[in-house]
Amino acid sequence: MQAVGYDLYCKMLGEAVKIKKGENTDEVLDMLNTSIDLDVDAYIPGEYILNEEQKLEIYKRIASLENDQECEDMKDELLDRFGKIPEAVDNLLRISLLRTRAKALYIVEINGGSSEIEIKVNPSARFDSGRIPGFISGYKGSMSFHQGQTPVFVYKYKKDPNPVKAKAQLLKDAEDLVEGMKVLLK
Repeated sequence: MQAVGYDLYCKMLGEAVKIKKGENTDEVLDMLNTSIDLDVDAYIPGEYILNEEQKLEIYKRIASLENDQECEDMKDELLDRFGKIPEAVDNLLRISLLRTRAKALYIVEINGGSSEIEIKVNPSARFDSGRIPGFISGYKGSMSFHQGQTPVFVYKYKKDPNPVKAKAQLLKDAEDLVEGMKVLLK
């Protein structure tokens, strides 16, 4: 562990366990780093967690969330330790889960803010290309797909004039899009 570092050691140990259990390990998926840039407030306010070390530890733990149960456990802990969860922290939790779900779909980047959400997909994505036209048509003209070196789905929507509602709509739409993209997997 000292030779390779704790994070790499944990990754290697996790892969060894998967192989021992007979589970498939996917190097492309393991190496994928999904980036999410949405025009929403997603951070831990200074007045919510005053101690910088605690704040950094919570950021790290939120970034490593892998499922709904872990997210709920984190929410319970935050509520117990620091009180009512601010909207920006809730958004941070949701974005962390969104990143995990997007990574499982080989999504490399999600950008959104100005009445559109752009989703870039790794060319190695295990999508059934025959399902893409049906997926796009389900959005009745508001979704397009651009094949290229990095395939991109672009969703255009009418942005709510209320800034608070617009940010909530953006995050919800991004979550819904990623959830909907599951039908594209082989």
